[in-house]
Amino acid sequence: MLMKILTYNILFSGKDGRLPHLAEVIQSTDADIVMLDEANNPDAVAELAQRAGYPFYGCQRHSTAYLSRVSVIADWLKPPMGRSAFLRLILRDHRLHLYGVHLLPSLLFFAEWLRQKELNALKNYLPADIPHAILGDFNTIAPGDPMIQEEFPLEMKIIMQINGGDARRTAIASLLKSGYTDAFRHLYPDEPGYTMPTQLLASIPNTRLDYAFLSKELVPQLVDCQPLRHPPAIHKASDHFPVLLEIDL
Repeated sequence: MLMKILTYNILFSGKDGRLPHLAEVIQSTDADIVMLDEANNPDAVAELAQRAGYPFYGCQRHSTAYLSRVSVIADWLKPPMGRSAFLRLILRDHRLHLYGVHLLPSLLFFAEWLRQKELNALKNYLPADIPHAILGDFNTIAPGDPMIQEEFPLEMKIIMQINGGDARRTAIASLLKSGYTDAFRHLYPDEPGYTMPTQLLASIPNTRLDYAFLSKELVPQLVDCQPLRHPPAIHKASDHFPVLLEIDL
């Protein structure tokens, strides 16, 4: 069975009239489960579920929320240190666990240390022998990933100068060292895979902040994973492009 899982930062709960655009984008993906970031408004999530046609949804004002076409067990795990709670979704037959994250923002060097703390806390919840995926806006850069710094806004260019010309990349490096696979990079080693910004903020995308990481048991079941560029409403819906993960269960 093909399972489609979307991770999508919807920018301030889709306020300012963007919910119809978000619903159009989500419907176009035919995703079975949608993991949302910046989804702090339960009413907005409920409206988005209704517009996009998802019977199951959940939001507890922790940034991470979900829409689903299949029944899932959902809970939110609040780490001792962290900006947002982790969302845990478990398929009823326990064939798959999903973890939604929205890590601390800012590419300033000290923020990477805090993101590392968040991921260390997440590891305490991850199952040792059940296939699982970690998805969301990590607000950091993977080792080896390119950025188009010329397209950064002025404040981001200043941050890069403070950092010595690059972003710190230790948080995702530690996840990879723990045995997780970057699903997009596994399939597309030579493509940038930028996930933001859309034309809502800039003319071209220049950074990859949104990822899907797979446990070793799940890698053989990977079918596809990539950021989406269509439909046109994607440029009105959010500042992030959604990332669609497809796995064969």
